[in-house]
Amino acid sequence: MEIASQMTKIRKSNQQNKKAKYKMQWEQIDKEGYNSIIQNSITSIETEKDVNIQLDMLVEAMTKAGKKTIPTKLLQTKGPKWKASPEVLIILNACREIYKKWQSVGKTKDHVLAIELKKEKKNGNEDVTHFLTTCPILSTTREKYFSEIREIITHEITAENWNNVFKNKAAISQLIVDCTKYKEVLNNSNKLVNVIENKTRNLIFQLHMDRLKILEKKNE
Repeated sequence: MEIASQMTKIRKSNQQNKKAKYKMQWEQIDKEGYNSIIQNSITSIETEKDVNIQLDMLVEAMTKAGKKTIPTKLLQTKGPKWKASPEVLIILNACREIYKKWQSVGKTKDHVLAIELKKEKKNGNEDVTHFLTTCPILSTTREKYFSEIREIITHEITAENWNNVFKNKAAISQLIVDCTKYKEVLNNSNKLVNVIENKTRNLIFQLHMDRLKILEKKNE
């Protein structure tokens, strides 16, 4: 099966490519550059209709932004250190390869690659949704920034409508990833959408920074 073949190749590649250990220099982070990269990526994400693919693109964008805007210091020259588990990296890389192939053949919904992508995504989406909505380690940061988002929206559409629309993790994840999908719910207000969009991007940024710090401490 093609997915199995892809995963086998990625496992072999991960075993062969030993990575040095680096420490991220948080005090030197280029926040403006980070937000700029996320901003450019969000534009592409918003054009994608499939929320599963959007989540994958979001993870890739955050990783890219972190690598380009957070300086690192070499600590150790050998031994692989993952920012995510090997299993998750395998899933993400497999999804990326399948998506590229699917894109090259026109991204038709009934194509066999679309079916394979959905199956592989099922394994990885829960991790992204968990990161955005329920990870207990990030709960303090999440509540600090998300509570303001919730308050702004409920003020505009009422708490009852909030509970009706954003009643599960998938809906909350969609709101955070691309709030423009809920423009009609947000009274078709471009001003409100822009406010929420800025708030959700900042939430993603703060969650991502906290997650990297936690993982860095575990690797020390």
